[in-house]
Amino acid sequence: MTKKKQTKKPAKRGRPTRYTKALAGRICDRLQNGESLRAICRDEGLAPGTVLNWAAKDTNGFYAQYARARDIGLDARVEEMMDVVENSDDPQRDRLRFDAMRWYTSKLAPKRYGERLEVEHDVSDNLADRLLEARKRVTDGFKND
Repeated sequence: MTKKKQTKKPAKRGRPTRYTKALAGRICDRLQNGESLRAICRDEGLAPGTVLNWAAKDTNGFYAQYARARDIGLDARVEEMMDVVENSDDPQRDRLRFDAMRWYTSKLAPKRYGERLEVEHDVSDNLADRLLEARKRVTDGFKND
């Protein structure tokens, strides 16, 4: 009679994750309202790196939920910027706030909120002539050696 060896599953290493769908939902709801990840994590007792790690590893499909919440949150921040402009009490302070928020959104979503740079380029030289001049300089350099 042969006995089968019982194989044990290896124990998981590291800390158990604090990820839950409810916690992920709370985080994303607050991100959608324009709150910073740092402030949310401070309130929830998490490190921002933990949440970013969940997004990077796409824990239970968290990345798509997180990315969408961030995108909507940027729109909320832009609306907040408009409120600052429209309801200004202290123009100097509010201009500083507006400029900081504008800079921040332009860095997070440069295609949507960044400055549009117009690049003009005018080529007045003929490329063929420039190549002939360069070739002549090279051949003249060989003759002088």
